[in-house]
Amino acid sequence: MWDSFYECITADGNKCKPVLPHGYKYYVLIESMGADIDKDHQAMEDLLTTAMEKEMILDGVMASTASDLEWFWNIREDVSVINAACTVDQHFDVSAPIKAMGDYVDKINIALMKTDGVNAVYSFGHIADGNIHFIVDKENDSKELTNKINDIVYKPLTELKGSVSAEHGIGLHKKAYLKLCRSAEEIELMKTLKRTMDPKNLLNPGKVLDI
Repeated sequence: MWDSFYECITADGNKCKPVLPHGYKYYVLIESMGADIDKDHQAMEDLLTTAMEKEMILDGVMASTASDLEWFWNIREDVSVINAACTVDQHFDVSAPIKAMGDYVDKINIALMKTDGVNAVYSFGHIADGNIHFIVDKENDSKELTNKINDIVYKPLTELKGSVSAEHGIGLHKKAYLKLCRSAEEIELMKTLKRTMDPKNLLNPGKVLDI
């Protein structure tokens, strides 16, 4: 979770209270499960202590109870708080190589915040899976502003060999941007499969591909 996301979710008056103080750039949530609760808890505590001693992290806290675990996860999962804070919300679900994520997100956030009509950007994701989400708070839902934001988020992914969709599919909204992460040959193969399996174009016609 980037700072803007964490600070919005845990702002004064919201049901999610901060686990750690505001002011850090990143907030990382790690859950580990094993067969021996006491032993596993100690292993996680040792890992956290070592990471702090080596200054790999600046601060940390562990969940000690089931209610703590629910509290921690609610901070990461309660996206409705972000949506409620937005005038109009525009969502993204993209992937990029893990080593490129920090620079990519920083550049996207800077570019978006320089865009007229953008109020705020909230970044979070599943880092180990190479998956980043953006929620963009914007002043209106005009096609012009929507497309401008799309271009900022999607176009750098070609060079990074990322994808315009990590887990939520292409559908209609991302169809025009599929070519940024799939070659012409790959798209033609997708069309061939579509024609073979759905010759009458009855299944979700118009979505993902134009047949």
